[in-house]
Amino acid sequence: LSFVMALFFGLNLNAQCTPPANVDVFYGCDGAVTLSWNAVPDAQSYTVDIENGAPVVDFVNMVTTTLTIEPGTLTPGTTYQFAITANCGVSDVSSTQGTITGADITNAQPMIAISNVTSPYCPDIDATGEFDVVITDDGCGGTYEVFVDGASVATGVASGDVTTVSGLTAAVGGTEYVVTIEAEAGNTCNYTNSDGGNCLDNVSASTTLTPQDN
Repeated sequence: LSFVMALFFGLNLNAQCTPPANVDVFYGCDGAVTLSWNAVPDAQSYTVDIENGAPVVDFVNMVTTTLTIEPGTLTPGTTYQFAITANCGVSDVSSTQGTITGADITNAQPMIAISNVTSPYCPDIDATGEFDVVITDDGCGGTYEVFVDGASVATGVASGDVTTVSGLTAAVGGTEYVVTIEAEAGNTCNYTNSDGGNCLDNVSASTTLTPQDN
C-alpha cells in the first residue's frame, strides 16, 4: 500500500531530499542581492523565505537555482535571514539557512545630471563655457566630491545641490568634459559591495562644449 501511495504522490522511495549546498550571496551595486545554490537531485522546485524577525518576501515554486532580489526590496544596513528549501515531493523537503549581511547591501548608485550648458563663443582662448551638475541619490544623505576630467571642482556636495562648473574652453569641433564623483569620508551611503568594489567607479556623465563660432 505504501508503495502504491508513493507512486500516486510521485515520491521516489530510494531518494532522500538533501539540503541545497554551496549557497552564494552576491551584493550588486544597485542594491540587488542574488542568491545561488547547487541543484538538488530529485528536487521538483525550490522555496526561498527571507525575514527580519518577521517575513519580508517569499518566493515559491522556483525551478531555477538562482534568485535575484530586486533593488529596494532589502534595506542597506539591515541584516536578514534566509531559508532555501528543496521540494522533492509531498512531505519530502530539506532546507539550508543563511544570512544576508546588511552592511553589504548597497544603496542605489546616484545619478549625475548636467544642465544649463553654455559653450564659449570662440575656440580655445575663450574660457566662458560652463554647465551645472546635480547629483541625486536615493535619500541616504551622502555628500560627494565632484570631479571634471579628474580635477576636483567641488566638495561637500549633497543630493540636489547645484554645482556650477565654469571657466571652460572648447576646441574647434568640440571638447568633451567628463564628470565623476567620490563619496566623502563619513558618507552615510554604502557604495562598497562585498567584493570590495567601489560602486561609484562607473558613475559618470559627460557633455561636449562646441564653440559658437569656429
